[in-house]
Amino acid sequence: MVTDVAFWNRSIGSEARVYELAHFLSSQFSLGVFFIDKDGSYKKPDIPYHISSSSDPDLQTSKKTPSSKDKSKSNLEAFGKFCQKHKPLVGIYEYLKLDEYAHIPNAPQIKILDSHDLFSARTKTFRRFSRKHFIEMTEHEELERFNEFNTVVAIQAEDIGFIKSALGEDRALYVPFSMEYRAKTHRNKVKSIVMVGGNSPMNADGFRWFLSQIWPLVRREGISVEVCGDVCKSLPKNDKSVNLHGRVTTERLLEIYDNADIAINPVFYGGGLKIKTVEYAANGLPSVCTPEAVRGIRRTDHDPFIVASTRAEFSEGLSRLITDLDSRLQLASECEPFIDRNYSGRETRELASYIASSIEALS
Repeated sequence: MVTDVAFWNRSIGSEARVYELAHFLSSQFSLGVFFIDKDGSYKKPDIPYHISSSSDPDLQTSKKTPSSKDKSKSNLEAFGKFCQKHKPLVGIYEYLKLDEYAHIPNAPQIKILDSHDLFSARTKTFRRFSRKHFIEMTEHEELERFNEFNTVVAIQAEDIGFIKSALGEDRALYVPFSMEYRAKTHRNKVKSIVMVGGNSPMNADGFRWFLSQIWPLVRREGISVEVCGDVCKSLPKNDKSVNLHGRVTTERLLEIYDNADIAINPVFYGGGLKIKTVEYAANGLPSVCTPEAVRGIRRTDHDPFIVASTRAEFSEGLSRLITDLDSRLQLASECEPFIDRNYSGRETRELASYIASSIEALS
């Protein structure tokens, strides 16, 4: 697995997803991770499988510390030495931005792209809101790069259809991710509302919108909003009822979830599956979400969230969950079947089967 995401921290949704994927694959295969240390801050994590960093001394081709200009080349050369040393048969590349690692001379024969999201779709969505995504491309450009891989993994159903139609049925896999449901005890009176997110433009804009446009309409004495994640860096600090925790450990986040009564996801643009929406359900929390916050989720009439398209709908939905215990408990009761229905890990096992058969075909 090749990644520049410090997934073992599990402090944001994308990290948690890669962590779960790596944990599962390590139970099925001899897993090695090559971590691209972009800023020199890497510290070896306590994980039960092999990990090497691009900054490891034994993977360096020069004794000199590379300049920022030469860092990318140095990282690629380190991966080449990693492949020479360990001779992996399969390479799983976390996100399209790392596709150049799949094409070096010593790269594994079987190349799997874990796309996570479609950059072309994000490009369109960001432009609708006059925003610029850090990686912009057209559908044609993205599919050309997808075509360099043996197979492409997508985490949402609408993406897998698009990829299969372009590359073929046998070159795309739907592997959303897996989460275990955690049972929750619900109190009669709401005391805590939680929202979690990284410091992306879509989170910052959505969370600021909630704090300025929704919270003043629904706030009650004795109820606090608990905000976790780096998005706190972009939020105002002038409301005593809003606690900005910043990035927290997994253990601390679970404590905050356990003490929360309702979750919210107010993002109104972005792209890809909103992992935090699913994570709320996995922790037994009913939530109020925008349509964008449930994009990529297979919907039914028994979902654990209220979808609100307008300011009025969002404030009404949140007010209902605050004041109506039965409504809150009804939504909460849908959390466990929702997770079992969509995120139990069945598709991850299909990825393992694909890897095993691909390795067998090489022998």
